[in-house]
Amino acid sequence: GNQYVDDQNNIQDVVTSHLDENGVTQIDGKGIFSTATVSSLIVEPNLVGIGNYAFAGTHISTVELSDSVVEIGNHAFSGCDSLSSFTIGANALNVVIGDHAFYNCSGLTEFDACNAMKIGDSAFEACRNLAKVNLLRPGAVDGSGAGDGSGGEAEPTISGSLISMGYYAFAYCVALGELIFPNTYSESDIRVSTFEGCTSLKHIYATGETTRVNFVDNYKEDKYYSFKDFRQSVDSTFYFEGPKGSALENTAITNYFVFKYSNEEIYEKKIPDETSTLSNDGF
Repeated sequence: GNQYVDDQNNIQDVVTSHLDENGVTQIDGKGIFSTATVSSLIVEPNLVGIGNYAFAGTHISTVELSDSVVEIGNHAFSGCDSLSSFTIGANALNVVIGDHAFYNCSGLTEFDACNAMKIGDSAFEACRNLAKVNLLRPGAVDGSGAGDGSGGEAEPTISGSLISMGYYAFAYCVALGELIFPNTYSESDIRVSTFEGCTSLKHIYATGETTRVNFVDNYKEDKYYSFKDFRQSVDSTFYFEGPKGSALENTAITNYFVFKYSNEEIYEKKIPDETSTLSNDGF
């Protein structure tokens, strides 16, 4: 069955799992482990979901999920400031990370979300030590000679599972320096407030030839957090990167951001007199 190791290094059974209406095994219930002294969780292959609030506010430090897990519920690990290691099975597919799932998990320094299909609202908000987030699957983009003995070189990895990202998903992740979107991403309007308060952010890269990744500000809808606010918040060397002729290129340049063309050492930026400049350093 599913087991975990408590803070006394004793193996305990997780007895609060149940089948939902679809016959799917879930660990669920608001704060069901809130009084437990769980330090480590290892999920066995028969479990596919961690339910809402399941480990919120606990002192859990290490989590290993099996390939079978497809959902991490809303607030599932929010406020777990001791959580420092979180692993999703390498062969897991289309994992949904719920709203506030890792809110204020200050112990996280990196997170591999290459198997995540959706990242919910405020999923990683206030994870102030989160410096690296991976959204790309390992391996070559295609089989054009890579790894087949023909001598061809592997293309840069741009594949992944992610198709959408919620509001404020990485807000106030003050250590986050870069985020690379896979070519699977299909939601075209990402609010810049998704990265509000990311003061170390230097680079956002939208991969693929005809990426749909694009950004919008919040100003027209609720008078809150414009492109100007975003530009003043991120690192002074920040730039967008993506394919030439993309919507992201137009958005970046129109709003006075540096834009780097994919696979080229050419940067473009509009300056206040409305002219456009090209350079090899971007800054």
